[in-house]
Amino acid sequence: MEIKESILIEYENRLHAFFLKHVKMKDIAEDFTQDILLKLWVNQQILQNVKDLDNYIFTMARHHVMDHFRRARLEHSYRTSLYETIQHNEPAAIKRLMQEDFNSRLHFILDTLPPRQKEVFELSKLHGLSHDEIAAKLNISNKTVRNHLFEAMKYLREKMQVDTIAFVSGMTMYFMA
Repeated sequence: MEIKESILIEYENRLHAFFLKHVKMKDIAEDFTQDILLKLWVNQQILQNVKDLDNYIFTMARHHVMDHFRRARLEHSYRTSLYETIQHNEPAAIKRLMQEDFNSRLHFILDTLPPRQKEVFELSKLHGLSHDEIAAKLNISNKTVRNHLFEAMKYLREKMQVDTIAFVSGMTMYFMA
């Protein structure tokens, strides 16, 4: 049986009405109608053995609707599961992101310190050396170590405070949107 254009036109309106009745959305009904008509056109050879074309076409249409709802149910289930996972892990994820952001900002600001202040700060705060150990290692006085640390800490506090205000403002706008 060869599908003629007139047959496709006849079924187009009937299929559209069928899909609209079941899916209740015009765009989806139009897409499904085109899907079925395309399958009929592409698979014309198979239709040679079909005895009841009307029954065959509307069986295809029913299966198309069932597949649609099955996919929608699976997608809804997946999204619900994903949402619950995100909700469950959100505090840890946000905490990790905030820690990574803090570390990134700290290292960026450290790179703007004068070289000697940066070196003293890293030896003290990141490597845990005492003032005496730093003084001996860098061949500077203990008082110079304290001064470098004081200035570095003062600078870091100022810069981190400004960055934190900007970060908190940005996060607030993000979560309120």
